[in-house]
Amino acid sequence: SLLPVPDAPAPVSGIRAAYRNYYQGLLHYSEGHFHRAENHLQRAHQIAPANFNFSLALALCLSRVEQGEEGLSLLGRTALAPTDPYYEHKQAIRLFVKGMVLYYAGRSTDAIRELEHSIEAARLLHMPDVEATFENALGFVILHHQGSGSNHSDELPLHYHVHRRDMAKALQHFERALAVKPEHAAARKNARMLWDTLQQPPSEAVRRSDTARRSDASSLVTGLPQDVERVLELAGYDEVVLLVDISGSMTQEQVLCMGLSRFEVMRNLGLYLVRELPDTARIALGTVGGDCGDAPKQWIAADSMSRRDLTYAIRFLTAHGTTPLLERVERSVSLFSDRPGRSRAIFLISDGANVCRNGGADICGWASRIRREGIAINVLTFLDASFNNVEAFSDYGCLADNTGGRIFYLDNVRCAFTDLSFKLLDNLQLRLPPLRKVYCWGPQIENLWAIFPEEK
Repeated sequence: SLLPVPDAPAPVSGIRAAYRNYYQGLLHYSEGHFHRAENHLQRAHQIAPANFNFSLALALCLSRVEQGEEGLSLLGRTALAPTDPYYEHKQAIRLFVKGMVLYYAGRSTDAIRELEHSIEAARLLHMPDVEATFENALGFVILHHQGSGSNHSDELPLHYHVHRRDMAKALQHFERALAVKPEHAAARKNARMLWDTLQQPPSEAVRRSDTARRSDASSLVTGLPQDVERVLELAGYDEVVLLVDISGSMTQEQVLCMGLSRFEVMRNLGLYLVRELPDTARIALGTVGGDCGDAPKQWIAADSMSRRDLTYAIRFLTAHGTTPLLERVERSVSLFSDRPGRSRAIFLISDGANVCRNGGADICGWASRIRREGIAINVLTFLDASFNNVEAFSDYGCLADNTGGRIFYLDNVRCAFTDLSFKLLDNLQLRLPPLRKVYCWGPQIENLWAIFPEEK
């Protein structure tokens, strides 16, 4: 499963603007607007140069605007302390990004070596989503590396020659990606292209993983995301505050892949957490709704109510008002017990940005102070990562990244959670361009194909 990449606190001044630019940069990158992306990512990095995710995104983007060496230099300056509790996770991601920067800088041999190291690191950490992305990228790079010489003729546009043995080598990595993550769309598309081209069936490992996927799909819990169990990765706390959004938009907007309102899915998710969190965890409940300054509809402190009664409280929630996010998240700290030495986290389930300034308080500054109290904030949101929601994700980024928490958003296409900490990897789900058999070296050469990068 995906693992968090939290960072050291960044300077409070302008940090929300840094997150805004970071998310805008990632979105421009995903659309192929690399120069626009670079402008935003440079601004984010200038405000918070120690932020690991900002540095990696900028390094990758620099390689796409023909500044690969600058990107490699930036990666080299991105310090990782062996004492960092997330050192291994960050190192795996950095190895991968370095491999891709090397590839885009035209150094494919070096890139392959770094990508192989990143796969080894991901495998040791049991990160199947990430491992699959790394394997898929390695297969992509191998195929393009073997066909590194550009060719053109009167009959054919620009193309790169690829031999049958090179396709077979790349296919091994696409199949390994599918063996660990059968639903990896890019790896499946790439593997299918090579299966068809080479006229060979999927490997036994892929067939077994496909069978397991169909079995898992038949036992999905209705009314919840497909991979809802992933939220239990966030469950290692002694005390948890469930802070749920009951604003009017939660009833008005639908989770299309489920045919339910966001409010209904939020309620199902709350009930799931109450049922599945470890018995040793103490659970509190608060609501985000009403108007600025209103009393919450539900405000139940940890240890003050049984799980059975919490279930009833969640089941009978009703929608109310807007999203006074900062006001409620600040107050929710009071729902924890005063017992010393207990690990604590807030689980915010929401679909909106903060609407109340709460006396002009800064959400990023408050989150930095809360980190020092040992409270993590995890965000589960129904908003998609798009330009329309940059403001909301800027709030979420301040709350989660500055407290060592994580952000999951519900992907309405896959009906599954996506970890925003790895949004960068979403931009590296590499898909092969078309392959065609060619006879550039004469009709006697039977095993020569070509990649046509300009074709879609």
